[in-house]
Amino acid sequence: MSKLKASELAKELGMTYKDLALFTEENLGITIKSPSTKLDEEVVQTIKDMIGISEEPVEEKKQEEKQEEEGKKVFDIHQEWKVPFEDIKEALIMIGFKEDEISNFTVLDDKTIEKLKPALEEVKRRKEEEERKRKEEEEKEKEEEK
Repeated sequence: MSKLKASELAKELGMTYKDLALFTEENLGITIKSPSTKLDEEVVQTIKDMIGISEEPVEEKKQEEKQEEEGKKVFDIHQEWKVPFEDIKEALIMIGFKEDEISNFTVLDDKTIEKLKPALEEVKRRKEEEERKRKEEEEKEKEEEK
């Protein structure tokens, strides 16, 4: 079984070593300690499958690269806004995305990002409300025990 250095895989995927390390930590629970860390074929293939790497014609790849220049990856939004991926995913579903269309590498255009902001606020509001209700329930239970 051959192994591939993390830095080589990152280059192949068109990402930095740090982005690859963060992706594997968050999605696979695998810690990559250095760029020279060697990854098993199984892990490499799992990462490629999760990212959606396929043998596309060169023209399609160029078109995708152009799209990426015109937008922002969900992963980058997650990092910059410090919002959990699951919250972003929930908000994107609220604005019309299908669950299978969403990954860390989904590129969002400026219009979608503008729609995402209020949807994220709604997700945050819902979670806060759920937490408030949960705490009220706990307090009621404690009072009933007395």
